[in-house]
Amino acid sequence: MRLNIGFFVAKTRNLLHCLAKPFYRWLNKKYDNKKLPSPIINKTAADILNEKINKISIIIPTRNRLDALKKYSLKSLEKIRFAELPYEIIIIDNNSSDGTYDYLIEYSKNNPLIKILMEEKIGSSISRNKGIKKATGELILFMDDDCEVDVNWLNRIYDYHNQNKYFVGQGQIYDTALNNLMLKEIEGKVDLFQTGNMAGGNMSIRKKIFDYVNFNNCIGLLHDDRDLITKIKTIWPDFPYFIDQEPIKHHRAPTDYRNRQGGYSKKILKLGEVSYNLSEITKYFLKRNFRIDSSFFHIKLFLQEIIFLPIEIVLIDGRLTILIKTKLQNLQLLNKLRKLLV
Repeated sequence: MRLNIGFFVAKTRNLLHCLAKPFYRWLNKKYDNKKLPSPIINKTAADILNEKINKISIIIPTRNRLDALKKYSLKSLEKIRFAELPYEIIIIDNNSSDGTYDYLIEYSKNNPLIKILMEEKIGSSISRNKGIKKATGELILFMDDDCEVDVNWLNRIYDYHNQNKYFVGQGQIYDTALNNLMLKEIEGKVDLFQTGNMAGGNMSIRKKIFDYVNFNNCIGLLHDDRDLITKIKTIWPDFPYFIDQEPIKHHRAPTDYRNRQGGYSKKILKLGEVSYNLSEITKYFLKRNFRIDSSFFHIKLFLQEIIFLPIEIVLIDGRLTILIKTKLQNLQLLNKLRKLLV
């Protein structure tokens, strides 16, 4: 009987999720074409693109993958030849238990380019946000600890961004375990507007963008990069980006969340679904509240979000705390933009 009840509860939950998602999109349909006031979009875009790049920061979060870190990312970065600008490599140890931090402290003593940070709270978003705060470069490059870059990687990325016309760069990634390219192609090319995703193992972003948006600290793993690109696309429709077609290598090292065959457990996939839905909620939260010039902005926001709260709780499997925290992060973002109206 207990087994039957558990099975019934699981089926009911799955049904609610299937019904909630299209219903939520239908409710938000009238907000689909909502945009920020154009002066705000133009002002922030100019602010982002006009900053001169004097230094580059490479950010690598890692947790319990010391072997992969040494074998792939660190070894390949040692071979980089880049003389255009100074650059730094910021590695954030996300509370590893395999000796990662001690190894990196010793490793950095002989490499002045390396900065080592420790982040005790588990989560790739938290680690990346910490790296961004400590970064001193105007251009941020993200890579994963089990990725291997080629010697010209940094030159290519800088050459794109030095044109002062791109917000974001996405690099192609070759998955050595699956023997294929990770970025989806539509009609022979990669299109971030169509695929709606980024691959955090090889992406570059102007640091000024992080004056306005950040990774969602409520997303511990999976879809943290998608959540970021969702915010960027929502605030700056048609933002300029490039695709570096020369792939770096991704070696799919085992993690606390992924087995040696490269697959995820059902529990982790469930958390990934929650993360995906949080990025959807972020998009519609922002669009619903783009009337930032309204005199009753905060009152209207509160009343609207109370109405949408029940179905959003269903979408993220009842995790009310992370839903509220996500909304507060997005409110903070909107308040930053409101100040530009003065």
